[in-house]
Amino acid sequence: MGFNYSPAFHEHIAQIPTFITQLQQAVEAVEQQPTVETIAEGLAAITEVMVNMRKISVMLSCLTAQDTTDEQAKITYGNMAPLYAQMAKLTYRFDKVIETLDDA
Repeated sequence: MGFNYSPAFHEHIAQIPTFITQLQQAVEAVEQQPTVETIAEGLAAITEVMVNMRKISVMLSCLTAQDTTDEQAKITYGNMAPLYAQMAKLTYRFDKVIETLDDA
């Protein structure tokens, strides 16, 4: 059994939906009222999601590079795809709000 089967790794993956929910709430707050505080919270939420998802992606890439027949790693990577899509949609919405702001 590889590292991808460790409880810590699965716990890390299990946290991603919570991070995405927090990101969604932060984006909604920015959309409703783009203030310095909501934008800072949005950036923090984006950073949290992106860093954690990147760590998972790197680990899964290493696992599949180490063992190209590791079906569990491939399945886990596939299961992450909808989460990546959600993150991309939310960061796009955040970016769109930021684009509308004055430079002042």
